[in-house]
Amino acid sequence: MPYIASPSEHDPSILYAVWKGRFDKESVREFADSECNALRLSSPLYTKVVNLDAVSQLRELRGFDYFGVGTNRRQDFSFLCNVDQLEEFGTDKEVSDRSEISRWRGLKRYFGKWPGRSVSLADWPKIEHLNISSIKSVHDFAARVSNTLKVLQVFHSPAWNNPDLTICPNLVRFECHYCSSLNQLDTVSQLRSLELFSLSKCKDLNHIPAFGPAMKRVVIEDCGKIQSFSDEPKHCPKELIVIGCDLSDRAIEQIRVMQHSLTQLVLPPKYRERL
Repeated sequence: MPYIASPSEHDPSILYAVWKGRFDKESVREFADSECNALRLSSPLYTKVVNLDAVSQLRELRGFDYFGVGTNRRQDFSFLCNVDQLEEFGTDKEVSDRSEISRWRGLKRYFGKWPGRSVSLADWPKIEHLNISSIKSVHDFAARVSNTLKVLQVFHSPAWNNPDLTICPNLVRFECHYCSSLNQLDTVSQLRSLELFSLSKCKDLNHIPAFGPAMKRVVIEDCGKIQSFSDEPKHCPKELIVIGCDLSDRAIEQIRVMQHSLTQLVLPPKYRERL
């Protein structure tokens, strides 16, 4: 069998054929005979194993992943122009023809580099999940966000500073890796999970939505010194995990007050003994 069947971790009704080796016109027939409705292509660099004309025949794909195929940094995805039901799309390439990806009106999950100014998330009226990198500016993001967004994961976007998450009123999970400053965020009432990793500037967390009414889980890792958390014990998460960060005396005192409401508390060893 040239593929391994693997369900989407986000929607089990989407079943990926994780293709092993070459994908050509014969592969189209094998895919059609399978129970899969999504395709994941991942091959070593410097190996040209994908016939894009063959992929273009798969008009009923619900998911398509394209990682590590060929050596080009940019990819034209016009070969998917006949795919109208796509719900999940992921790639490690820069999208060279953004007009093609903007036509997927049913897209719910996008994994890849920020598509840029030529794409508005209004083009994806059902979008729920963004896993994106290389956002050029917080203003560029704000102008194109959608109020349908529930999960936002941002990677390697140093120009993305202090975003206003209130423009995502239905956001339930926010995750941020290797960005710049995140000193203050207005409350997003629905937010349940906040995860911050390796932010270069992350000090005053007194007003971030970590302590909104719906918050369940906060993870902060390698974000320098945290000066303060919330002064409102009733507005605290159920789980607080702090790894590789320094804590001010004020932050330790705030955790001491909150700890009885927490179901999980993880701190660096040197601070656990001070509670």
